[in-house]
Amino acid sequence: MWETNRGLLQERVINEITGKEKIVSVKIKNGNKKQAINDLMKKINAIPTVENLSLEKAIEMYLTEKELTIKESTLKMYRVSYVAIINVLGADTPVNKLTARYIQASFFKEFSKKGATYINNKYKYLKLFLTWCYQKDLIESDSIIKKISNLPDKEKLDRIEDKYLEREELKQLLEGMNHDVYKNLTEFLALSGLRIGEAIALTWDDIDNKYIHVTKTYENITSTIDTPKTRSSYRDVFIQPELKECINRIKKLNNYYSHSMGFISNYVFIQKCSGSMINYISYCKYLERNSEIIINHKITPHALRHTHVSLLAESGLSLDLISRRLGHESEGITKKVYLHITEKNKERENKMLEKVALLD
Repeated sequence: MWETNRGLLQERVINEITGKEKIVSVKIKNGNKKQAINDLMKKINAIPTVENLSLEKAIEMYLTEKELTIKESTLKMYRVSYVAIINVLGADTPVNKLTARYIQASFFKEFSKKGATYINNKYKYLKLFLTWCYQKDLIESDSIIKKISNLPDKEKLDRIEDKYLEREELKQLLEGMNHDVYKNLTEFLALSGLRIGEAIALTWDDIDNKYIHVTKTYENITSTIDTPKTRSSYRDVFIQPELKECINRIKKLNNYYSHSMGFISNYVFIQKCSGSMINYISYCKYLERNSEIIINHKITPHALRHTHVSLLAESGLSLDLISRRLGHESEGITKKVYLHITEKNKERENKMLEKVALLD
């Protein structure tokens, strides 16, 4: 501790968390050096250490670092989850005092009505954060991460058949839909395998005679057009004849709405009255409500992506080809749907062989 000729009292301090040296200083008022020493010590004690680092401060540090590596829309999802976690575990709770018992009891008390899927999702984000804390020496052991177990999730244990539509179910659903734009979008998703955000973001500049060029996606959380989900999501999706017919119907319908309503729009999927981008939430609600009514099977737009997998697998295409068309190297449900369909094909082939008499 030393006094400068400018009337300041200063001390060099090593930040225990960052490892960086900084100079803490206070002004000596009215020559009262004793008060200045007290003020200086308060400042020094307020500097975060491993012992007193709060959950809120640590998460803030973690997210600041994540800003360098993830998209803005993804960061926003992180922030929403971590706000919920902070509210439940307490902003001032020291990170190194967290225990698995405290975390699980707090989560169950606050989130039990939201269900296992919600709780497990928050566990996922918490474990990512705690892993970072362990790597930064903010917690002594990673045992807390291993002790936090996901709850049994009934939704995740549903039959694989509930993840996609059979060919006849898809036909029945399309026949029963009475909203032309939503009906076309539903068929387009099932025939192309695009994610709903990728389809909503499409403009006519993204489609030529042979390919759909996927280079962007609509992010519902931020209501913006952003880059695709992953690097492999950038892809050219081949337009097979059925998909070509669907695209032609969409273009014809858009031209009709454009002329009758007097607007010009370059979006592929539009709101029929204004030509603006189709509303994500409205479509999801329509699909969920009508699928339950028409086929007694409530689905989301992502189920149509799985349906595309099942249709291609049923046609004999390889998992590798399907994965490249969908824009990812591997995905759990996609692989399960593929294996389920190929197993059904084998059973069908075996039944056919049972009827074959090779020597008679």
